Amino acid sequence: MAILRVAASRAIVVCTLFLASAHATAEPQNGWWWNPNESGRGYFIEMTGGVLYLAGYFYDSDGRATWMSAGGAVTDLYSISGTLQSYRNGQSVFGAYRRPDAAVDVGPITITFKDDSHGTMTWPGGTVPIERQIFDTDEVLVDLPKTGWWWNPAESGSGYSVEIQGSTLFVVAFMYDESGNPIWYLTAGAMDSPTHFEGDWLEYAGGQTMAGPYRAPTSRNLGRIAIDFAAINQGTITFTEGATVKRLKKAPASSSKAGVRSRRSSVVPQFTGPTWTESQFWPQFLCILTRKIVTTSEAGTTGTFTTTETWEYKVRFDVLTGSLGRYSINDAESYLDYRYDTVDTSNGCTQSASREFYAPLFGELDISPVGLYYRVRIFEPIIPLIAVTDSCGPHDPMALPVGWGLNGLGSTIQRSNPYPGLPLPSPYPRPYMKVNNTHSEPGGSTIGWGLDCLAHAE
Repeated sequence: MAILRVAASRAIVVCTLFLASAHATAEPQNGWWWNPNESGRGYFIEMTGGVLYLAGYFYDSDGRATWMSAGGAVTDLYSISGTLQSYRNGQSVFGAYRRPDAAVDVGPITITFKDDSHGTMTWPGGTVPIERQIFDTDEVLVDLPKTGWWWNPAESGSGYSVEIQGSTLFVVAFMYDESGNPIWYLTAGAMDSPTHFEGDWLEYAGGQTMAGPYRAPTSRNLGRIAIDFAAINQGTITFTEGATVKRLKKAPASSSKAGVRSRRSSVVPQFTGPTWTESQFWPQFLCILTRKIVTTSEAGTTGTFTTTETWEYKVRFDVLTGSLGRYSINDAESYLDYRYDTVDTSNGCTQSASREFYAPLFGELDISPVGLYYRVRIFEPIIPLIAVTDSCGPHDPMALPVGWGLNGLGSTIQRSNPYPGLPLPSPYPRPYMKVNNTHSEPGGSTIGWGLDCLAHAE
C-alpha cells in the first residue's frame, strides 16, 4: 500500500505539534495501526461501548489478499485478547448476498499497549510491534464520519474499515472474491468535500503473509469507488468496475451499461457507542495540556547541541449555550508555563528562557454527541517575545511559539457510563480525556504530547 509508506513520512510532521508523558493512562485510539517496517499490511482496531473488534489485513500463501478478525467484550483497555477467526463463501462485490460459512478459529491474539498509539501484537504469525498510523496532519474541527467498522446490516459478513484524518480518507473493504475466498480492497485519498469521496478501487496481492518475511505487495486498479456521507453515522458506497473518473461521473449507480458493473450499498457504523443528550454535557472541563520537544543535532549539522522546550497549559473550557458539544476557553482561567533550555556541547554555551503567567488564550473543545469523539485546539492571539539568558553573551529576545491542536483521531470521552440520562451534577464518577504519547525521531530527538481533562460542574 503506497499510502502506508506515505504515512510514515508524515508521522514526524504531526508530532511536531504535540507533547507527551512517560506513563500510559489513555485509551488506545480507534483506527488504523501498522508496523512501519512492514508496509503493505495493517490492522484496524475499534473499541466502542465496551466492545472490541479488530482485523488483520495481509496475504495468503498464494499471494491473494486475505483478512482475519477477532472481537469480544473489553475488560482491560491496555491488554486485549481474543480468538482470531477466518471466514469463507460470503458475498462478492457484485454478487447476490450470501451469508458466509461459520467462522473457523485460527488461534489466539493478544495486543498489549504501552500508550494510546504504541502496542505489541502476539498472534499465530508471531509477535509484531504496531503503532498508530498517521496519514494526514491537518486539523479539521468539524464533525467527521465515525472512525470504525461500517457495514450494511442486510449484508452481514462483509464491511468497511473507515477512517478520515484531516481531509484524507482511508477505507478497506473486507469481503469475498467470486470463489468465496476472503479478500480486501483499498481506497484512499483526499476528500472531494466534507461529505463526498471518489477514488480508485485497488486490489493488492503478493505481499507479506501472516508469519512470512517482509515482501512488498503489488496492486491493480479495478475501477472507481464513491462514498457519500449523509451524516457522521450514515453513508452510501458505490463500486463501479473498470470505470475511469469521467465514466463514473456519467454512469448511473447499479447499472451495467457499456459492460460496466456497478453496485451501491447503504452503510452505517456497526457499533454505535455512547451518545449524550444536551443534559448530559457537563458545564466545564478542567484541562492540563502539555508538550515537550527535545531536539538533538544530527550528523552533518553545524555544532552539537541539545534543546528542550516544555509547555504546560492549564485551562477551563466552558460549554457554549446553544451549541451541543462545543466548549470555549474561559480567559480568566487560562494559564501557561513555558520553559526553554539549550546546551551547545561544542562550546559549552547555554541558553534559557521561561514564561509563566495568566494569559488570554483562545481555543475550542469539541465533543461529538454520537460516539463522544473529541478534538482540542489552543492558541494565543499575539505571539510575544521573551528574554533569553545566554551564558556566552547577549542574546536577542525570542518569539515564543504558542498554540497547538489535538485531533481526537478516534479517541473518545472515557468513563462515559454508568450515568447516561442522569441529571447533572451527579454523584457518579466524572468523564475524562487522557492522552499520553511520545515519538522518537532519527538522531535522538523526541516529541511528546499530553492531555488530561476532567469534567467539572459548578
